[in-house]
Amino acid sequence: MNEHNLLSDFFAHTFYDAETSNYITFDIENTPEFNYLIQQIFDESNCTENHSNMICVSLLNLFFGKLLQDFGRTIHLYSDVNNATYNRSFPLMLKYVQSNYQTITLPMMSQIFHYNESYISLLFKKYLNENFSNVVQNLRLEQSKILLENTDYNLDKISEMIGYNSVDHFSRIFKRKYGMAPSKYRKECKTAGR
Repeated sequence: MNEHNLLSDFFAHTFYDAETSNYITFDIENTPEFNYLIQQIFDESNCTENHSNMICVSLLNLFFGKLLQDFGRTIHLYSDVNNATYNRSFPLMLKYVQSNYQTITLPMMSQIFHYNESYISLLFKKYLNENFSNVVQNLRLEQSKILLENTDYNLDKISEMIGYNSVDHFSRIFKRKYGMAPSKYRKECKTAGR
């Protein structure tokens, strides 16, 4: 899973953090499409023919992609359920920020999730080792890189699309993070053939 989302974060955390037990649930309906995919994955995983492993991985990607697409709003992540300090609302908060990074603010998060701003900030620092504003800024900047690499939008349009009111502010933050201006980054990407 190359895409950065809640599911890829879950797998990365699960594979690399052996000290906590983690699991994920989706509230899904019993649909023929998912039953068929599960059967296909099972059959392919027991097959010894050439390229079965590649087909199985592709089916798993399709399965998880469809889960996120159809039931992503019902995702529940659990980590070390015996740990009383784990906040089960945090994955939902993170997912909300990832979906709304262009406009989200700490006061908005407080209203939506009914926690005070200080507590939300504390959760971001605790679980991501980043403060809330840095998380939002990083999401915006990552999206700006994608837009710079794959579109011909001007910097005004890109800064507006990612949630900045000022192209100068966007350019300053981009340069501080990546060591070059957005226009230079775009030029280097085109030169490198990205």
